[in-house]
Amino acid sequence: MECTEALREMYEVSDNRLAPQSRPEAQIHLEECPNCQNLLRLDQLVKKTVRQKTATETVPVGLETRIRQRIQDLENLTWQKKLSWLLPGRPWGWVSTATVMIVTLLVIGIWTLSSPESGFVQWSFEEHAEYIREGFKLELVSSDPAGVDDWFKQNIGFSADARRFQKGEFQLMGGKKMKFAGMTSALACLKKGEVWVSFYAVPSLETEIKGLLEEKIGTKNLWVGSEGKFNIVAWKEEDKNLTCSLVAELPQQELLAFVGLL
Repeated sequence: MECTEALREMYEVSDNRLAPQSRPEAQIHLEECPNCQNLLRLDQLVKKTVRQKTATETVPVGLETRIRQRIQDLENLTWQKKLSWLLPGRPWGWVSTATVMIVTLLVIGIWTLSSPESGFVQWSFEEHAEYIREGFKLELVSSDPAGVDDWFKQNIGFSADARRFQKGEFQLMGGKKMKFAGMTSALACLKKGEVWVSFYAVPSLETEIKGLLEEKIGTKNLWVGSEGKFNIVAWKEEDKNLTCSLVAELPQQELLAFVGLL
């Protein structure tokens, strides 16, 4: 089977969400042809990335519409049009295909990196869920507040003020350097009994806390919410220029009481 015919078959599989086994000859060709593999992989990566970004985060006005329209335009192309970019005598076909995909990815990347407020709450939930799955693999394993603070200053640029985490029967476990929206951020890992608790800190007061309900404890403004089995409390520490969150599978009132002690 030639590349053009195999790609036509596999585009139908992709566009119509069919199982690859429904096109056995095309699947065999795809397994043996690296050029076809690369083109399909790039096509699927762009579609998946754009769908994920437009589905889970708030985007600037008009950007979501433009991206969705671009993807729809690509999906609505007939297989003849898609394959016409690959025909002999069309040397710029591969360049055109790659350019469209690269530009789309660049738009998403620039938008994500330039928006420190986009997705802080979701990021906190997703990182905590990932570390639960992975068993909390930390760069620093220590219950010594002074040692944790020194490590945070050297690697992240600000102190964790770790001694406060030992209040309320929470056990300090260590820390990890992280990235959020292009900023060097941090995870401090705690435990209460057998429950893992994540404390996230982003060095910016401009980071917006979205999708949570506002609470107040004393003079401290807090935001609370939940996703699945995890609860979250988020707040600002103006004296340290930090936006923080605490995520755990603990009752929300217990998290609020602990944050009130910090």
